[in-house]
Amino acid sequence: MLLDMYRRCRALLMPGVEDFGIVPVEAMACGTPVLALGEGGALDTVTPGITGEHMRAGPDDAVVEQLAALMRDFDPADYDAGTIRARACEFSPEAFRARIAETVQGAVRA
Repeated sequence: MLLDMYRRCRALLMPGVEDFGIVPVEAMACGTPVLALGEGGALDTVTPGITGEHMRAGPDDAVVEQLAALMRDFDPADYDAGTIRARACEFSPEAFRARIAETVQGAVRA
């Protein structure tokens, strides 16, 4: 059910701040662009103009105004679902394990 919602929506709105935030990555795994507050984990996962857009943090009313402008100007056709999915794969358990193994091997060699 959740996957179906991610696939059918025009974009995921993520106006909150999380350290990592799995929800944007789940949406991206379905090819859905993400409109996120440009803080916390969204800075690492959402690439403006490629996988979605960032909003600047500020007073709540300023964030609401930015979100309204983003939604007004937003066109999902500007984003490639395959590229979005590929970015999400960079956060898969397999990719994480490979990066950890590479880091550990580098430390052992040093």
